[in-house]
Amino acid sequence: MKKANGIIAISLFALAGFLVIYTIWAFVNCLSYISEMTASGQLVIKGNEYDVIDFYMSNCVQYLISAVLIFAAGWITARPVTVFQSRNYLEQTASADIAKDDDLDDWFKKMDTEDVKKLGM
Repeated sequence: MKKANGIIAISLFALAGFLVIYTIWAFVNCLSYISEMTASGQLVIKGNEYDVIDFYMSNCVQYLISAVLIFAAGWITARPVTVFQSRNYLEQTASADIAKDDDLDDWFKKMDTEDVKKLGM
């Protein structure tokens, strides 16, 4: 299982790397396209800021966000699970919860008997 997690993590890291490379390539091409459009007079930035930002968002930034999320998934996959890996930890937690419940039951019984004594019953 640990080897499979390593292969999955490496695959996710590689995919994130390819997406970062593609993002850089797409950003350079978007920048040159916008520059050519403004140089030829076909695009005026003032008044079209939303369209320019939308162009960058749809062609570059979405791939960067995907790369970050995929890298995070690879990072999570590569990390060993230590908290829930031990069966003793789960058993200790369950027994502690039972002990807390027993203490709470005793407290309620004590309160009930004190209330009965106060009422004189």
